[in-house]
Amino acid sequence: MSERQWPDRAFVQNLRSACYDREVLEQLVSDWASHLNTAAVRNKRNPQAYLITQGVGHFFDHLDQFDGKTLADRWMNFESFWIKNVKGRDLTAARFRNSIFLPPLMLRLVVPSDDFIGGYRALNWVRLLLPPDAPLRALLENLAVAITNLPNMSYSQTVRVSALHLATRTVLINDYWSLSDFQDSDLLHRRGERKRRFKFGSDALDAALCTMGVFNRTPLRGIVRERRPVVAPTLAEMVRVRQLPDEYREVTRLYLEAYQVRISSRYSTLRSKLQGLARFWRFMKACYPQIASTAAIRPEHIQAYIPHSLAFARSNCRSSPSGVGQGSTTANHDLATARTFFSDISTWSSEEASPFREYAPPALPLTFRETQIPEISQAFRQQEAAMTRRIIDLEREMPRVRALAHEQWQAAQDRIANDDSREALRSEAVAFWNWAFIELLVQSGLRIEEAHNLTVFDILRRTDNSGRAYFLLHVEPSKFDKARLIPIGDSLGKVLSEIIIHVKRFYGLDLVPPIDHFDFHQQQPLPRAPYLLQGRTRPHMIGRSTIRAGLVELSRKAGARRHDGSRLDIAPHDCRRVFASEHLNNGTPPHVLRALLGHERLDTVMIYAKLYPGTLVEEYRRHVRGVYQTIHGPEVLKAPTAEEWGALERSCGLRDMGTHLCALPAGDHCPKGLVCLGCVHAQPKKAALPLFEKMRANHSRELARAEARHEPLGQLASRRLELARLDQAVRRANELSVDVAQAMDAALLA
Repeated sequence: MSERQWPDRAFVQNLRSACYDREVLEQLVSDWASHLNTAAVRNKRNPQAYLITQGVGHFFDHLDQFDGKTLADRWMNFESFWIKNVKGRDLTAARFRNSIFLPPLMLRLVVPSDDFIGGYRALNWVRLLLPPDAPLRALLENLAVAITNLPNMSYSQTVRVSALHLATRTVLINDYWSLSDFQDSDLLHRRGERKRRFKFGSDALDAALCTMGVFNRTPLRGIVRERRPVVAPTLAEMVRVRQLPDEYREVTRLYLEAYQVRISSRYSTLRSKLQGLARFWRFMKACYPQIASTAAIRPEHIQAYIPHSLAFARSNCRSSPSGVGQGSTTANHDLATARTFFSDISTWSSEEASPFREYAPPALPLTFRETQIPEISQAFRQQEAAMTRRIIDLEREMPRVRALAHEQWQAAQDRIANDDSREALRSEAVAFWNWAFIELLVQSGLRIEEAHNLTVFDILRRTDNSGRAYFLLHVEPSKFDKARLIPIGDSLGKVLSEIIIHVKRFYGLDLVPPIDHFDFHQQQPLPRAPYLLQGRTRPHMIGRSTIRAGLVELSRKAGARRHDGSRLDIAPHDCRRVFASEHLNNGTPPHVLRALLGHERLDTVMIYAKLYPGTLVEEYRRHVRGVYQTIHGPEVLKAPTAEEWGALERSCGLRDMGTHLCALPAGDHCPKGLVCLGCVHAQPKKAALPLFEKMRANHSRELARAEARHEPLGQLASRRLELARLDQAVRRANELSVDVAQAMDAALLA
């Protein structure tokens, strides 16, 4: 454009810090203002830009009125005057227009404050006054290209424009001369700051800066950016935060450190251990302050803790989805934690130079038998019964929910074939991921934290002895520190392939990009990798709360209901239960299912996988058919002849029940469940009158005996009802002058 060289950062900073000299500064600004308004710099003369360049003299007239040794000092006073007297007052006098400070501002001679530039659209000034090769404009135009190239469905056009305005404002008020100067704090609200509009678009700006390599991380959303995940504390910090009694702090720390090395290093397991021990130590401090060490704890102390633990759990429990919320299972956890603590330190104390020798009691104060309390056992039975009911509900409702998820995804795909708007693309992405969530969890049986950590590298290709390729899914350990492999069948392979295709299409790449990930279950960052669950509507990991919300949305749209008619909200772990139940009902051996689910014990498999009643009914029917055929011979399975069909058709008009005929047409629903005596449709046979009399005498005698034994009132009422039915049958049979039933039989045979 021009032979002139743009002022660099060092030159500008020297001018700001030097003594204020109007002649030098005005000459510099005037020359650049005139130069920027020439036809060689700007192809088409802009009248508004011309007026802006004429305000240079007015600007320095104002600066002469303020005190200050340097240009920066006088600019600070000018800002205060401008904000107080001019900004926002819509003054039209030439010397009060915004044009008076724009040339020195665009040349970066002054650094505006946050309050001064707030409300102005500085990006419009940059594009109006500066040519494309100006450093400030080139910096912002490069950023604009990165913002434009973000995924289409992620951010609206309004958000993208706001992101560029936010970047312009940030560059000017922080005196940034390069994109590398940007900091994470630039996208955050200051403490106590009112939520202003200029922060609108920070998510898009963050994504663009990450794409350009300014931030060496994955784009974050506002709430996550402002509240970064906290890394799991160390064991010493965990013990200190729990504020344990002094007598038990050191042994707790030693025990958790040994447990971490010997058994499990999972943060969730260690935290659960610490919580259970902390409640026990606080009880001991409150009730037995004279005990100064764990070596002095005896069985009577633990026995006193058991009712306290039950009462505490009941008062602090929350209702569970199964409806069992008595807190007894929490008490069982605390008792099991205390029992394993003493068992572990007693075992480890026998080792040479063990630090647990001084802490181990002479005998175990609590054994497994003593923790088998009737109340806890009853709570577990109730929990198991509730789990069985839930699995039955899931078996009934899950096919409808899965069908709805697939229908919604197909409908969204049909829509984007004719409408490629941002709203249609977002709807298709949401519908696809709802389908992918439920299918991935149902087809694999993974826990939500296991599915959340899946990467492309976990899909393994293997070859058998015959040379045929097959695929396995590697699952990172979430419990017991044990990884496992799951065979990838056709259904699971389709889900995984669709996820990979969708992620690639979202980013417009030929591969799944590596991104950052934080494991909230273990409270630790995971290495950057191509994770599968990413790119739903934004270029970052899909949160576990989003997965749960997607399953709840599907179950509510499908109208899923429990056995009692209440709403059934499907959770991620319900998909795991359905996986176990389907495999067990289809003949998968329990030990194989245990390996697929990653359980430590076989008993746990039977808790999750309950036999669906359909299996029991089918097996019962198969057994009955076999017995019936054994008794009556193989001819019972032959097709009936025409004569046999005719006899059946004639007999369907009136059913012979032995002692009476049923006048209810065949095929009609019987509201009494075929309890015939006393029914208005029952026509007693006069030949059955002696049998009715005998039955009535027996029922009268049994009723008298029941009244003498003082049986429950419900049973007595049932006996009286049966006797009333017999009385009615006898009365109707006595009223007959002829045997009507026999006459009706003869009419049918005629």
